[in-house]
Amino acid sequence: MSPILFLLFMADLPAKLNSRNTSASGFVDDTNILAWSDSTEENCRILQKKHKECEEWARKHGARFALEKYQLIHFSRARNRHNMQAPITIQGHTTEPLSELRVLGIWLDPKLS
Repeated sequence: MSPILFLLFMADLPAKLNSRNTSASGFVDDTNILAWSDSTEENCRILQKKHKECEEWARKHGARFALEKYQLIHFSRARNRHNMQAPITIQGHTTEPLSELRVLGIWLDPKLS
């Protein structure tokens, strides 16, 4: 598939994932979902629900997602009040939060420093 056709193919996924407590963005074959709530555990539950929406989208479009490539990082202004080590489990695959994460060439850490 040509790169332009692939971009058109993927275009509706980030829009489908946006909601009052999530924001999604995509670049080529990478999709990033940001969730916010009162706790990291709730953020993980939100992301699990969004993954189900991704799976529904994938079934309709004949695509699949590689769970082993999923990455997780928590951000909080009050890191001492939240479980910054809360993992996410999707389809039996547990992803532990990272201490830093690279997104489109930019390194992010929980302090956003």
